[in-house]
Amino acid sequence: MSNLKFWKMKTINVMMASLAALLVAACSQNEVTEVSPDIHPQMTFGVYTGTSTRGVDTDNTSILESPDASDKYGGFGIMGYFTGSQKWEDAKATTAPGFMHNQKVAWNSSENAWTYSPTKYWPNNKNDKISFFAYAPYENKWESGEKTGVTVCDATTQGIPYVKFKIKEGEDLPKMVDLVVANALDKTYENSKSGVTFNFEHTLSRISFQAQLGDG
Repeated sequence: MSNLKFWKMKTINVMMASLAALLVAACSQNEVTEVSPDIHPQMTFGVYTGTSTRGVDTDNTSILESPDASDKYGGFGIMGYFTGSQKWEDAKATTAPGFMHNQKVAWNSSENAWTYSPTKYWPNNKNDKISFFAYAPYENKWESGEKTGVTVCDATTQGIPYVKFKIKEGEDLPKMVDLVVANALDKTYENSKSGVTFNFEHTLSRISFQAQLGDG
């Protein structure tokens, strides 16, 4: 579940938990895992978003847009935690997102697939585990949240990752994004051959007001 707290009345802290249905299938070569792509397939992703709730809605159409375009709000970011043989609950206090940190995943229409770089492979040891946290729409400037108002923790932060969300005001209010988050814990190659599923949830609600003015 997502824990939301108002931060200076304009910022929301989101303990990343559950967003859209996101499929993560197998991982590329990196400093943690060394495995042949012929043995273990590359990690791939798929997304389904729930009912939209506000301004720039995050839905099955908008999430396909380019996260690099100034006027589009697509893609999603992933934080990945390698915990070895330990479960997330036991290892989280001393584990940082060294496996993936704000990894951009974008829709590639020519390949008809979600793509990211560098790609990764699952660990050699079938008992080794990776836990994933994800959010959308993607924010490239994760330290400042310049585009979406979303900032995330750095790659050395241990424990459950956080997202800070700054609410837009005035003329920028229509550009406020529909923040969604998810997690998938203790995933291994053995239990994720057909893909790792993220159940994404919206963290915001849209409220509309109507006012009837009196005479004058």
